[in-house]
Amino acid sequence: MVRLGSDYADPQTFLHTMIVGGDMVEQLGFDGTEATAALEEEVLGGYTALYDAAAAITDVARTDERYQAFAEAEYALIYEYGIVIPWLTQSGYSAVVSNTVPFQAGRASYGLTEDKLKNVIVTDSAITKDQRAAVVAWYEGE
Repeated sequence: MVRLGSDYADPQTFLHTMIVGGDMVEQLGFDGTEATAALEEEVLGGYTALYDAAAAITDVARTDERYQAFAEAEYALIYEYGIVIPWLTQSGYSAVVSNTVPFQAGRASYGLTEDKLKNVIVTDSAITKDQRAAVVAWYEGE
């Protein structure tokens, strides 16, 4: 199972996961074998081309253009190709499965902080809703 965490604050760190051969394409049933390669290219090839064009923009002076190109690639992935259906409410809630106990570590997972991912507690199985509620109650009480 692939676990995704951001490497740096750039759209590429998340969007590379769904390109042809990306880190998360196994979740779509593409296993890297010849049997699925043609279908993977057919389904993700257009998005991969948009992603590659955005990733090719590396000049810092063109950062706005880079982010716009990544936004267009992400839009195509979600709304044109219909590969990823977003699950998000206006409150910002999204469904998450995690093996890390919440509120135990610094909030930044990337950037210049020296505290990133320090004190993270990883469990052998996913945190249940009840376990999370207990930790949230403790955190809010502190």
